[in-house]
Amino acid sequence: MNITRNAVYNYIENAVSTQLPSLYITSVYEPIPATLPALILREIGNLRNRENMTFTGAQGVRTSTFEAQVVVGKVNGSMFDAYSILEIVKQAFFGIHYNETNVVIVEDGATGRYRLRASYRRVIGDADTLPIE
Repeated sequence: MNITRNAVYNYIENAVSTQLPSLYITSVYEPIPATLPALILREIGNLRNRENMTFTGAQGVRTSTFEAQVVVGKVNGSMFDAYSILEIVKQAFFGIHYNETNVVIVEDGATGRYRLRASYRRVIGDADTLPIE
């Protein structure tokens, strides 16, 4: 199948939930997820890649970017737990050749939650498919 937002989301969800079956995973941003720990996985960019286009612009190459937010409750978790979950997410993205572009601490426990945000990006051609062997 071609690489679509749903294909990436399903791949990451399956890879992560295999290792963390009790993790709440959603593609809808929630300021305070219904269940903690949680993974919020969203596509934040799907743009044509100008560097690989021909003069007519008909190359069919795009840059795909996803954001993963890991939220852990301070009462039942720690920043270490958040980083451990994010490491599993990162390995799942690496499995389909996405690169991690940054990791940001959004909440450091003062609100009762630890929240990490990371971005993953790769260039995708029209002929690329999932799963990648």
